[in-house]
Formats: sequence, C-alpha cells, structure tokens
Amino acid sequence: MPVENFYNDPRYIELEATRLNGVSEVLTVGSVGSLQAISRSIPNQKEYDLISVYGYPDFLTGPKINNQQIQLISHWSDICNIAESNSQIAGYFRLGLNQDICCADINSIKKRQVGHSVYIDLNQSYDSIFKEFRNNHKRDIKKHRDSYKLIIDNSASPQFHRIYTESMKRLNAETQYYFDEEYFNNLLKIGGTYCNLLYRNDVLAAAAITVKHGNSLFYHLGATGSIFWQEQPLKILLSEIAKQHCNSGISKLILGGGLGGNNDSLMRFKLGFSKLVIPNFAICAVFNETRYREISALGANADLFTNFFPAYRK
Repeated sequence: MPVENFYNDPRYIELEATRLNGVSEVLTVGSVGSLQAISRSIPNQKEYDLISVYGYPDFLTGPKINNQQIQLISHWSDICNIAESNSQIAGYFRLGLNQDICCADINSIKKRQVGHSVYIDLNQSYDSIFKEFRNNHKRDIKKHRDSYKLIIDNSASPQFHRIYTESMKRLNAETQYYFDEEYFNNLLKIGGTYCNLLYRNDVLAAAAITVKHGNSLFYHLGATGSIFWQEQPLKILLSEIAKQHCNSGISKLILGGGLGGNNDSLMRFKLGFSKLVIPNFAICAVFNETRYREISALGANADLFTNFFPAYRK
C-alpha cells in the first residue's frame, strides 16, 4: 500500500493555492529535495511571499530527506537564491510532526512554537483508549452512543458543506474558515481522506474529515449540527474514529490544538480525549531583508520577527 502524505499532496497544495488566490510553488533544493508552498502577491507591492498549506506539511520532501532531523543551514542558501529570483520576500511555513528542523544558526529564520496538538495513541485497544477519556466525555459517550450511526462517505461533500457552514455561522467564524462546496468535493477526491458522518435517526448530527499523512491520521475539519449542539455528538464521532483505527497500523490520531494555537475551549475539549500532546512549530523566514524592512516599515535595528509575521500583512 503506498504511503499517503496528504499535506504534501500536489492536489491539496493546488486546492489551497486557489483558495488563497495564490500559485502553487515548488522550490527545488539542489539534489536533496523540494519545498512545497503557495506564492501570494504582497498587497500594494510587486513582490510575493510564501505560505504553507493549512495543516501539517513536511517542510522538505524528497528521497534523500531524513525525516527525523534536518540541518536547514545546509540548504538555506539554495532556498534563498531561488526565492529571491522569484521576487519572494518572506515565507511562513507550518511544520509537520515528522521532521525536526534545526535552524538556530540562521539569522533570517525564526522557528516559533504555535501551541500543541493533542493526540491519541492508536497502538492499543479501544478499551485502553477509552479509559484515558475525561470522565464527562466517557459519561456522555456511554449515554448517547447507541443512538448514533457512523457512515464514511467521500461522496457526501454537499452534506458536509451544509453542516460545516452551519457550524461556522453559529461560531461567528472569520471568513478564512469558510469553504465552498466545490472545495470539499475536490478535497475528498484526494487519497487518504475520509468523510466521517454521524447520524441520529437519519439526521446528520456531526461530521469530520480525517486525513492520512505518513503513519498518522489527522482530524482535519469538523462540524456539529445546531439542533444537536448541546449533546456534543462530536465526542461520539471522534471516539468512533479512534475505535475504527486502533491497532490498525496507524500510530496516532492527531486531534490538533486550540484556535490559532491558543489554550482555549477547543483545546480543552480535545484534552478530554487524551493527555498526550506534541508541540507545533512554524518557521518564519526572510529571504530579502532589505525589502522586508522597507515593506514592513521596520527600522534597521528592529527585530525582524514581530509577534505577527509577516509584519506587512497585519
């Protein structure tokens, strides 16, 4: 069976590029591998910047890449030269969980922690997994799970779009968290994706898209129907997903963290399934310091890496 690496799949990168009004880009790093990203126009400028896809992509890909640790200093000059030749000023790259990127010796890079991801260890029985759930999660799941039925159907993009949009409106989510139905239709055609639908009496109560990347399954997007909100059927859905994949050869179910990496109610909800966490990191990179300072109105001695990066997009 081929290894599925959803977050580095060219179809997903192209889909995200269209959503972000950008262009998918592959920077070839010598004979080592490549950096996949999205190139976007910088507002009111002639230059561009790079951003990774939403999720957990590997920073560098290729047959010669060691997924355990990458000394970025060995590749950085190649990356900068390519980016500058493409008029790309800076880049923001979310990092996957498979690679340890070492870049402490490079002044034009800042590796920044952006919260934690909760995960469930799937290399055990479901009973062992369930024992680690928070008591209120266990109580609610036991009380209601017999009333629900799980169906996996990747042709159900209209149903997922409806319940997802309903959830985003209820939460007053920012525009960036909305997707159209065509986006979901194309997303669910990519290998390693699963559309998990939880029904109660033939009514869709909750849904989740999970994706396979490497040896882990990621909870990518989820939603709950408004009439079921108080019952929190997402607890049952995530529990059923864990049950379905435990001892299956997939090592972890990555639930993710809080909104924007914050320790918020979403993070606390996910911690109700497991106390196991792993740090999330992102790389902030400046390819052309002179232009970056000009565009960002940063003085010669000001810190390149402000709280919001890149500073000119704040």
